[in-house]
Amino acid sequence: MPSGTNKRATGGCEACNEPLLAARGVTRSYRVGGQPLSVLKGVDLELYPHEIVAIVGASGVGKSTLLHILGLLDRPTSGEVRVRGMDAAAMPEHQRSALRNRMIGFVFQFYHLLPDLDAVENVMLPLMVRHGYLGWRHRRGAVRERARELLSLVGLSRREGHRPGQLSGGERQRVAIARALVGDPAVVLCDEPTGNLDTGTKEEIHVLIRDLKERLGQSYVIATHDPHLTTLADRVESMTDGVLAPRPGPVGAER
Repeated sequence: MPSGTNKRATGGCEACNEPLLAARGVTRSYRVGGQPLSVLKGVDLELYPHEIVAIVGASGVGKSTLLHILGLLDRPTSGEVRVRGMDAAAMPEHQRSALRNRMIGFVFQFYHLLPDLDAVENVMLPLMVRHGYLGWRHRRGAVRERARELLSLVGLSRREGHRPGQLSGGERQRVAIARALVGDPAVVLCDEPTGNLDTGTKEEIHVLIRDLKERLGQSYVIATHDPHLTTLADRVESMTDGVLAPRPGPVGAER
C-alpha cells in the first residue's frame, strides 16, 4: 500500500474513498552538468476529499518538485499522476492546462502577484484564463463579484483596490489564497505558504487555511518547514532524499 494511503470510515460516502489526487511511483530526474540528478525516487501519495496533508523536510529534498508535478506544472520522469482517476501525466498539454485550471489552486511562498494589477484583478486571473477573451467579456461582472467575495472572506474587503506594493506580506498572501480559490478547485497546493512571514502573521494564515478548508471544503497539500503548520494536517508525510514516508503519531484533528 502506498505510504500516502489513508483509507478511513466515510459514513457510506463511496466517492470519499477515492483519492482526488494520486502520485504512484513518481520519479523526477534532471541532467546537471551532463550528469543525472535524481530528485524524486518513487513517490506514492494520495489525497482524499476534505483532507489536509503536510509534507515536511529539509530544503532540497524534493518537496517543491513534487508539488509542481502534482499540480501538473511539470511531468514526472516515470510514474503516474492521477486527478479524479484520470492519468494526467499522459495527457497532451492543452488538456493538462485545462484540468489544472479547473481542479487545482496554487499558493506560493513569494505570492507571485502581478504588480500592476490590484487585489481584485489578481484574484480574477484564473477565471480570465479559463473563460478566454470572449467568455471573459460576458462574465467579467460575475467574476469580479466572485473575486470581491473571496477577498472579503480572507479579510481584505477594504484592500481590494490596492496593488501588491501597497500591501503587507500577510495581505499579499491572503490575496494569493483568494486567487487559488476563485475557480473553486478541488485541491489547493501550498508551497511554504508562511515561509516569508513573521510569527504573528504565520499564525493568522494558519487559522485562515483551517477556516477556509472547513467552510469551502477543498483538500490541501502543504509543503512546509513550519512545525506549527503541520498541526492543521490530517496526515504528515516526511520527505527525505526524494522519498516520502508517513510521520508516526497523531496529527491534526486527532490531537
